[in-house]
Amino acid sequence: MNLRFLAPCIVLLTASVSCACTASALPSARNTSNASLPAQGHPMTSAASSHSPAAAHVAQQLMTFLTTVPSSEALTADVVGRQFGATLTAEGERSLYRSGDLGGGWNYGIAVSPGNRTMKRGFEFWFYNPTPGADPTPVCTVTLNALRQQLVAHGFVERVTPSETGGLDWIDFLKGDLVLTVTVRDLVTAPDGDECLTRMQTTDGR
Repeated sequence: MNLRFLAPCIVLLTASVSCACTASALPSARNTSNASLPAQGHPMTSAASSHSPAAAHVAQQLMTFLTTVPSSEALTADVVGRQFGATLTAEGERSLYRSGDLGGGWNYGIAVSPGNRTMKRGFEFWFYNPTPGADPTPVCTVTLNALRQQLVAHGFVERVTPSETGGLDWIDFLKGDLVLTVTVRDLVTAPDGDECLTRMQTTDGR
């Protein structure tokens, strides 16, 4: 699974696209194998009563995980499951977890993939809603700027890949052998104007 995906649908770790992913299908990402919490040292956004407390909590779990995971070798179902308080189940070559409703019909999913000779272990996180065009406000708990600030403060280096039209295609955050990727499709804009992250993944090629 490769995070050359900054795709809609973070917190934490999870920013612009209308996400209409189904709970039974994982949107493809580039090069893949396949209530903010200001406390606890990882402020994500300003507090907002319209944000789902459950989404804010999982966003905090995501940020804590991303800023403390030592290397791609730690991206296992057991390690990730402990961080999120969830049990990942095997589905094909990957291990997955899909949450219950977080509010407004939104859920989140996490997936890890095993490494091999050409791919490192991989990790993916996403918010999704089966209703096309659903208001992302309940899960608008991680902005791109907040993510950038937290990752850079914890030793990640940012690398931007521009698009041919003058914008950007994706942003990588690198630390050791970890490469976290956010694509423009991973960002959505809430009605209040906040730009929020709905997906992120690792880029797993060795």
